[in-house]
Amino acid sequence: MPAVNAVAGLILCLAILSYGAFRFISKRRFYHAKPGPPHSLLWGHMGIMRDIMAKMPPNMHIQAIFTEIAHTYGLEEIFYLDLWPIGLEIVVLNGPILSEQASVIKRYPQHPFASGFLEALVGPNALAATNGPLWKKLHRAVVPACSWSNVHSMTRSIVDETKVFCEILGSKAASGEAFPLEGLGGQLIFDIVGRVILDIPLYAQTTGSEYLDDIRGIVQVAEASMEPKNMLNPISRMRIWWKKWYIASRLDPRISDMIRTRSAALARGGKSQVSTAKACSILNLLVEDLQKDNKADLTETLTTRQCDLIITNTLTAHLQFLFMLLSMAPQVVEEIRREHATVLGNDLQQALDCIVETPELLQNLTYTEAACKEALRLFPVGVSPKDAGKGGTLTLEGEVFPVGDGRIIFLNGQDLHYNPRYFPEPTRFRPERWLDAETKVPRGYFRTFATGPRTCAGQNMAYSIYKIVLLLTLSKFDFECYDCRPNAEPRTCHTDLDTVFGDRIFQKWAVEAKPRGGMMMTVKERVSESKG
Repeated sequence: MPAVNAVAGLILCLAILSYGAFRFISKRRFYHAKPGPPHSLLWGHMGIMRDIMAKMPPNMHIQAIFTEIAHTYGLEEIFYLDLWPIGLEIVVLNGPILSEQASVIKRYPQHPFASGFLEALVGPNALAATNGPLWKKLHRAVVPACSWSNVHSMTRSIVDETKVFCEILGSKAASGEAFPLEGLGGQLIFDIVGRVILDIPLYAQTTGSEYLDDIRGIVQVAEASMEPKNMLNPISRMRIWWKKWYIASRLDPRISDMIRTRSAALARGGKSQVSTAKACSILNLLVEDLQKDNKADLTETLTTRQCDLIITNTLTAHLQFLFMLLSMAPQVVEEIRREHATVLGNDLQQALDCIVETPELLQNLTYTEAACKEALRLFPVGVSPKDAGKGGTLTLEGEVFPVGDGRIIFLNGQDLHYNPRYFPEPTRFRPERWLDAETKVPRGYFRTFATGPRTCAGQNMAYSIYKIVLLLTLSKFDFECYDCRPNAEPRTCHTDLDTVFGDRIFQKWAVEAKPRGGMMMTVKERVSESKG
């Protein structure tokens, strides 16, 4: 009997091992036959990932790694990555046809992978990572607050905060000192966000803000959690968890207090603190919407809405790259200034009065918007992970590509933006490409704000903020990148911008794609400035 049991056990072990080997070989063969870089039956694409990552600075955002793989191996529209033994199975969409098919036609939901990363920054139920009824509820509250009409009604608040920013820049110009634009720009954006999103002044630029310090602390924790050395070290992971908990224990009660205060004010019929009665912050709309549904769980639900503060991170990163590009493009700066003078006049104060009185004039600053869009093309904020579900497929020219069954679909807009087929001279900062009627960029080619139902609700707000910031700052100052250290030769195949700006152009992974090094700048006052 023992012998029979031993034989049965041996047969069972062999069956399990055989099944495992069969599954392993089948998986490796699947990727071996699919579009992608050279594949190893034993190690998948891990060797390729290692070699590509070695070209670039550490902690690179994943979109740049995908883009470099595509350019190195000539991969367009779709390719697969087999990250055995880590276990991730990835499909990268880097062309307009399949990207639109996934996001607009089939409307694939966000992959759970997205919530895993965003939870480190903003907690559960982030708008960018949710699906279904919860996403619809959040989206319904956010969209009206980010509409042109609502953002325009907050123009005076944005102008006021930007004036404070210009006063600080004036002191930097007088001293001649270099400063990190990430710090000053982040304070500016945070104060604007406080007005537009939370309906309160935050004073980060003047007295400082513990709230902003905590937000930055959460971002730093999220960034540290994604470094490979910390991912593999249980002690480091415990330290990171503890720091996140400690910061959140201060931050969440502060947010809860804001929510209670706003809820009570609205219950009493309180007025917005922003410039006009028409203005309505995102927080107000969320409170009003959720009060209709369930007053009892209002605070608990809204405390998780820290995701709105991702806007601070995103706008700050974009603003840094915009000023970086403008610092080396004097002809673009002069064209922006000419447009400001043509549309709004030469006197800065009169121009500000005009846009406060008639905010719709901002939409006439088409070249200014094109410059902003060009910066967003060159430095998108990140990739969008989708989930095709069980048996999900995409089709291109009659060929069917399996993309579901647990695989993570990444829509990599950066690669599309750097493809000369869609954007000639892709590494040139050329705002005119967005204005030429004959070569106008099709909507599906620009993916920084995504397309379809998941398109970024805050893009109207972003453009309005950028235009106002450029109007005030470029009328007074010239910016110069400090200590760029350009590379003698390009590090990568997909861009040569590092031969102008150095490694700061390689976006690091801090949940979103952001600049490295703080974006050090100097400013000088313009001799011909229009006083305002």
